[in-house]
Amino acid sequence: MHLLEIGVASGGSLQMWKAYFGPRLRVTGVDCCPFSGMRGELEDHRTSIWIGNQEDPQFWDELVQSVPPIDVVIDDGSHVGRMQLEAFQSLWPYLAPGGAYIVEDSDFFKGHTHWVEKLKHLMDEMQTGFTADSRLKDSVASIRGIHTYRHLCVIEKYDRGQGLRGLVHDWDVLEVGAGVQAPALAEHHAPPPIMSHPD
Repeated sequence: MHLLEIGVASGGSLQMWKAYFGPRLRVTGVDCCPFSGMRGELEDHRTSIWIGNQEDPQFWDELVQSVPPIDVVIDDGSHVGRMQLEAFQSLWPYLAPGGAYIVEDSDFFKGHTHWVEKLKHLMDEMQTGFTADSRLKDSVASIRGIHTYRHLCVIEKYDRGQGLRGLVHDWDVLEVGAGVQAPALAEHHAPPPIMSHPD
C-alpha cells in the first residue's frame, strides 16, 4: 500500500500511518516548508519526502512519474480551496483503482470556496461520467462515491474494471427535448453492469 500525505509538518502523522498500517506501507510526504534536516530525519527505506508547491501542476507531474501507484491521498496541506483543487486535478487521474482521496479542513477558509464548489460538481459528474473539466475528462467516471463530513471529505475510486466507463461508451445516450420523440428503450441494448457482486 502506498499513502501520499500533503502537509507533513514535523512528521508525526507519517509515523502514525506507518504504525497503523504496518511494515508493508510505503509513504510519500509532501510539504512546502521544510525544516532544517527534514529529509534526513524523516526519510527511511519506506518514506520519501518531496518539497514543493501544492498549486504547481509540474511538481505533481514529476512526483507521480517518480513514485509507485498511489492508493491513498490525504490532503492536510494548505487548507486553501484553490490549492486543494489543483492537487485533486493533478493526482486523481493517477490514484490507483480502489483508492481513496481524502481532503481535510475543506472549509478552513470560508472565503475560498473553490474546493467545496468543485465537490458539488463532482457529485453531479459522477452520475454521468461526463465533465467540463478537461483535466478530469478521462477519469471522472471512475468516482465510486463521495462522502462529506464536517471539515472532511472522502472520494472513492472504483476498482479496476468497474465504474461508469462501459456505460458511458457502450450505451446509446437518449436526448429528449420539446417536440422530440425518444426512441423506444427496447431498441437499445441494456447497459453493462456497473458493479459485480462478489460470490
